[in-house]
Amino acid sequence: MLTAVLRLAASRGTLSVDDIAAELAISRSMAAQALDELARLGFLKSALSQCAVPCASCPSFEACKAKGEPALWVLTAKAERALACRATP
Repeated sequence: MLTAVLRLAASRGTLSVDDIAAELAISRSMAAQALDELARLGFLKSALSQCAVPCASCPSFEACKAKGEPALWVLTAKAERALACRATP
């Protein structure tokens, strides 16, 4: 399932708990656990670290408001390398 989450992040650019839950037909709780584990392992990081515009003018502002925790996630270079290795026959 973690690989499926990484592939989903790669295809979308950013990822949220709701994206994962809907796409993989799993609970929000399970999706959150997958995100936490992938972040802990260094495969995902908060999209907030990628922000180049002030929050108020960001098109993802509403999605980012999440009780002090990252709501949107992006792949790290480590994840991109791992996915590239899996794609190579």
